[in-house]
Amino acid sequence: MKKIISCCMAACLTLGALMLGACGGGRESGGVKNMLPIEYTPSSYDKGTADSKVVLSVPGKTVSTGDEITATVKISSKTKFEEGYESVYYIVDWGDGTWAYQGPGLQSASKQSSVAVPHTYKKAGDYKVSATAVAMQNSEANLGWTETKTIKVEGKDYEPDTMIQNVSPISSPAYDKEHGAEKIADGKPTYFKSQASKDIDDELYAGYLFDENYTLDTIEVKIPAEADIFPSNIAVEYTSDFGESWQSLPKYYYLYDYSVGRFNPIMRFPNPKGATLVLNLDGIVANGIRLTQKLSSMNLSELDKEKCLMVEEMRVYGSLRTLLYTSKGHTFDADLNNMWTIFGTAKTEPVVLGSIMGETQNASPFRTGSAMIGSTEWMEWVGLKFNFTDYEKVNDTYLDLLVRIRTGSDTWSNDDGYVWATPDSPLHLNATFGCHYSLNPIYILAIRNYLLQCNRQGKFNDDGTEFTEFLNLTNTQGQSIQYKVDKAMSYMMNTLSGKTGIMTINDPAKDGTTSGMSSNYWDVHKTFGYMSAYENAYFYASLLAYADIYDFKADNYAKNGQSAEAEKARDVAEEYRGYAAVTREKYNTLFWDEAKGRYIGGINADGERLDFGFTYVNFMAVSYGIASEAQAKQVYDWVDGDRIIEGDTSTGEDIYGKFKYAARSNTLDVSTVTDASGAYYWYDHAGALPCTPGSFGGFGNQMQNGGTIFYISYYDLMGRIAGVGADDAFGRFSVIMEEFHKDSLRRNSYSQHGEYIEGVIGEFPESGLVPYAFISGFLGINPDVKGLKISPNLPSDMDYAGISEYWYGNREYSIQISRTVQKPSVEIHAGVYYVTVPADKTYYITADNRLIAG
Repeated sequence: MKKIISCCMAACLTLGALMLGACGGGRESGGVKNMLPIEYTPSSYDKGTADSKVVLSVPGKTVSTGDEITATVKISSKTKFEEGYESVYYIVDWGDGTWAYQGPGLQSASKQSSVAVPHTYKKAGDYKVSATAVAMQNSEANLGWTETKTIKVEGKDYEPDTMIQNVSPISSPAYDKEHGAEKIADGKPTYFKSQASKDIDDELYAGYLFDENYTLDTIEVKIPAEADIFPSNIAVEYTSDFGESWQSLPKYYYLYDYSVGRFNPIMRFPNPKGATLVLNLDGIVANGIRLTQKLSSMNLSELDKEKCLMVEEMRVYGSLRTLLYTSKGHTFDADLNNMWTIFGTAKTEPVVLGSIMGETQNASPFRTGSAMIGSTEWMEWVGLKFNFTDYEKVNDTYLDLLVRIRTGSDTWSNDDGYVWATPDSPLHLNATFGCHYSLNPIYILAIRNYLLQCNRQGKFNDDGTEFTEFLNLTNTQGQSIQYKVDKAMSYMMNTLSGKTGIMTINDPAKDGTTSGMSSNYWDVHKTFGYMSAYENAYFYASLLAYADIYDFKADNYAKNGQSAEAEKARDVAEEYRGYAAVTREKYNTLFWDEAKGRYIGGINADGERLDFGFTYVNFMAVSYGIASEAQAKQVYDWVDGDRIIEGDTSTGEDIYGKFKYAARSNTLDVSTVTDASGAYYWYDHAGALPCTPGSFGGFGNQMQNGGTIFYISYYDLMGRIAGVGADDAFGRFSVIMEEFHKDSLRRNSYSQHGEYIEGVIGEFPESGLVPYAFISGFLGINPDVKGLKISPNLPSDMDYAGISEYWYGNREYSIQISRTVQKPSVEIHAGVYYVTVPADKTYYITADNRLIAG
């Protein structure tokens, strides 16, 4: 271990505490130790005659032991189902005595799922691989197994050194004393056998509790060859509270809680008979894991058999190192990490259709967390989630979108500085919804955040001979990122009159009246148009972001001895900070309602001030620093129920009471306000979404009218930290964590009219902003012109907290905030920089890797 930075670097915490998160206070030890790897054996399951209904693709070249590979499985487009569609999952027999399965998938004339199933071979050999898909709705749909394909594996025997030891076997009641839970850990040809099911939906299980939280990689479950029966529906379940409650992983069990009573999948899982199920756990953090029968065998030939669960051996692989950790430890830390894994990276979540870009969404009954990148509308949010990670697939796709997005026509003016929604269209969804004027500031914010993170700052050409810096990367129209940033700002300042201090949307179709359409993400609210408080909050933030971009450029010019260019860039930065100060003043003058003590939604082209109690507009204004301390207090007194605004539909505890994890999106029913002709400020989708009470879009029945979308809690939390204090913010965050612990917030409420009462799962990748608030807000780690800024906001009852993997400047850092240290310290181990800073001071890690005081 070597000291690498010595700027007041005494009293370094131990490396172990930094790496492991110093959980402390785990369960008492005394479990099973010194377990050996499972000996794989072939399955005796009869696959029947090979069929062509399923298509299997495997690597064509020789692979090495220890390397992860993938096989792609899909149903042939020629395969038809009686009902025209089918829900499926996929199984791969890897030929080495292991099976893997994954799902769910959909198959119809217009939608065909596929799945990439990972595997790591431990021994060299030539392996015959086959696969099948199992229909979950049509019991007559026999898809058969594919012909085998050969994978050639070379290399030395491989066994990961991450097997979790010191485990405590657990199970539902055993069949007898000879078949107890301890058999799954003994390494012998014995097995656990449960008592027989009395009802088809009895939950039988076998698994382990651990002594600490672990980040889980893989579970291996060997089914004995003697098993003459196997459950129809199985689940892999984990616990974050040492077995008090259990959650299932959505790649392995397909009846999600919100779909109970609406969907009835029957997995009809084939009996592995001697094979070992090897399943990726994708980094879920848990202190226990189990295989659970959710539905006993539905095979008609097995009606007279005892319905027992049999497991011969189980091994789990993982690490004590968690991404996020705090002094609170176990359940809190596990849930915090899992909220990030489910809604941030979404690595535990299936992609039923489409891709990481999100061309097609996971629809009900398979809504889950999502890492979708989407369009420009999501660009800043996605960047906040992923810029600090090394999630290569997402990072490459995101950078590609930053480059491909273009500026061009807005369909009504002569200015081509409008940032398009996608590389191919200026429109949000279609011509009905038209242009969104939040896109220009969002693009500038996204570029600022990416640039200042200092990772992946450009691209090599195809042959690797030429490198193009980030701001000079160009799209197919020849537009560089720098060009687009400048055009986007010029468009706002000139065509949208931003030089006056307020961005005014002069598009005739977005005038803020009942005859217009929404100008942003909240796409049914006609209030948003002309002078919109939502867009102008973004506009203010983008002015500061634009100044940051030019300050960053000035620093680089200065380092390269280009003093004249540096001075010009600093002049631009200073100019736009001046514009931001004017915008902040005018925003508060125009949009603050002194009588109500909150920000309104906007002012339309007729001069009408429109206010529906948009909570998210207020959260954004506070989090971006537009609100004064007094205004911030009034906003939070209102939403917390300490202050009642007369006339609002939702007041007091009801603002958070319905959903708890987030405030209602608005507190005044849209149907209570009309224009002179009686028209609503609401787009009703040609009558399909009326906003009248009790209807599909009525208050409380739709996420944009008295419902909620989870991501607004990010701005809520960041606003509380900025305007009220860390303890107040953490009180709100704790409520969110309590709700998450109940069901991982896999929520999708239904009314008699349908879903979309709340937006948490499915096409809401922005849900990942909420756990990101822990990193950006409470840890206070954010990219800045000066470097990576660490300005902690730990709540008073938290002694320490940290993140074990954070990428800045193409370097990996592990950063801990601690109340018990007085001076910062930095150490290096295996190429990772371990940084510890006091909780009451601000520091920067500079682009050239120095730690300096703030």
